[in-house]
Amino acid sequence: MSVTLSNDELREELSRLRARQDAYLAALHDTAIGLLGTLDIDRLLEAIVRHAAVLAGTEEGYLYLVTADDRDLELRVSVSGADDLVSRRVTKGGGLVGRVWESGQPLVVADYESWEGKLEITGRNAFHAALGVPLTDGGRIVGVLGLIARDAARHLGPSDVEAVSHFAELASIALQNARLLEKERRARAEAETLQAATQVLSATLDLDDVFTRILTELRRVVPHSSASVQELRGDEFVIIGGHGFERLEDVVGVRINARTGDTPNRVVLETKKPLILEDAQALYAEFRKPEHEKAAVRAWMGIPLLVGDRLIGMITVERKEAGFYDDAHARLAMAFATQAAIAIENARLYSGMQRELHEKTVAQAELFRAKEAALAATRAKSAFLATMSHELRTPLTAILGYTEMLADNLATMKPEEARTDLAKVSSAGNHLLRIIDDILDMSRIEAEKMDLRFETFPVRPVVSAVSAEVESLLRKNRNAFDVSGELSGSTVYGDPVRLRQVLYNLLSNAAKFTEAGRVSLRVGQVEDEAGRWCLIHVSDTGIGISEEEQGQLFRPFTQGDSSSTRKYGGTGIGLTISRRLCQLLGGDLTVVSELRKGSTFTVRLPASARVAG
Repeated sequence: MSVTLSNDELREELSRLRARQDAYLAALHDTAIGLLGTLDIDRLLEAIVRHAAVLAGTEEGYLYLVTADDRDLELRVSVSGADDLVSRRVTKGGGLVGRVWESGQPLVVADYESWEGKLEITGRNAFHAALGVPLTDGGRIVGVLGLIARDAARHLGPSDVEAVSHFAELASIALQNARLLEKERRARAEAETLQAATQVLSATLDLDDVFTRILTELRRVVPHSSASVQELRGDEFVIIGGHGFERLEDVVGVRINARTGDTPNRVVLETKKPLILEDAQALYAEFRKPEHEKAAVRAWMGIPLLVGDRLIGMITVERKEAGFYDDAHARLAMAFATQAAIAIENARLYSGMQRELHEKTVAQAELFRAKEAALAATRAKSAFLATMSHELRTPLTAILGYTEMLADNLATMKPEEARTDLAKVSSAGNHLLRIIDDILDMSRIEAEKMDLRFETFPVRPVVSAVSAEVESLLRKNRNAFDVSGELSGSTVYGDPVRLRQVLYNLLSNAAKFTEAGRVSLRVGQVEDEAGRWCLIHVSDTGIGISEEEQGQLFRPFTQGDSSSTRKYGGTGIGLTISRRLCQLLGGDLTVVSELRKGSTFTVRLPASARVAG
């Protein structure tokens, strides 16, 4: 059966077709202008939907884009109230847009309410017809453009499909170009951000400061609610810094075994690649522990810190929203982590170089000091040998001279004259014997072969014997001498022979370096937590010792200065032997002196075996 249209009806139909064609051309033109006029994808998507709705005469529409993981279609734009008619996310094959995505072909549903594939959406208002066409990019479907007709009188047919499909081709190109422009703009912004972060990280070689800057710059690179920097030490990741935690002190220093246990850190260690967890609590029991659950971490990403192929640590970032991080975040974070690892390694190398330089400087200083000490020891020994030669030659010369004189004049000498010369020979021999004994004692002490006989003995007899022994030396320089203190009852646990040797050295030195003055010996006792001690103070009003000379006073082969040796004689080992003996006896020998005012030497020895033990 044929239908004949009147002229008026033909004109009306032609007018309607012309209007649609004009709208179609206007839509194409406006879309092209929109592409040139904006780089914002959301604005472009809205313009695409509006122009497509006008082109189809529906004025209502929506646009879905495939998600980054290719799992779903996500609603990006809806106009004129269409958002209450559609679902926010649709899987492949679900509803009209899901079927268009699955088939890659346009689809028209003339009566949506009775259509078997409709989606039941709570609160959705009814509509009559629907049209969906795919948006493509290089043969791959990237989205679906949908249009809705509420009016039952408005039918969507093949001509609408053809028009909207042609429009969708242009829209796909516009979307593709906009995405390319947005991708370029994002890449440029990311490159600028990374460059700025790299400059900040490379501006310091202090390792602690590098870790601080990594956390600071990380805020600009990857959105997060909390983050940490972890250093790989052996088989453990150690958290060395972080922010966004309620109590940072509870986090810093935490060790995570990287070789055992079910942790995402282990995965990062083994793969050396970024790891994204859409929902950390669902995937790892560690995040469900009370201390972690309180932080409400859902999305988690771990980024390795690599120097070449060597893992030195990792960065972690967290968000409270599940599924927040994607491959784009991982790519940018990995680029940042590469620069961070370089900064860490440079700081470590610099720190190592500084440490090595410091060690070399210290070693050189120690070598220089050792060299100076060796030279000083050599000079001291040379001076000692010269002095010793003189000290040995003097009594030997006297002995030889007097014995020759006795041999020549023995027949004519009176007994009194002979006894006087023999006394001088005996004195020189005793002096020579003391010098030889000192040398032997010094060698025994240096070889740690000094024999000591420990016993508890009273101090008074030792003091009396030494006082008598040095009386002539004190009288020779017109010195007064007195003994005071707690002589009665004072005891020493040690070797009485060696104590007598120490006191003789101290009193003979005091007599030698004091002229027309006073020499005193005072005995005392003191008690501390270790027990009771005997103190013997030998004081004089002689030449005194400067502060500088006191520092080397107990070193072997030294005296206050060379002038002392020339004026007063001596080998320079008496005080060294005395102090070493006191130390071997469990005590010490100390000095307090002021130049030109005198000196006080203090012998401190255990009063009983309990203290010495």
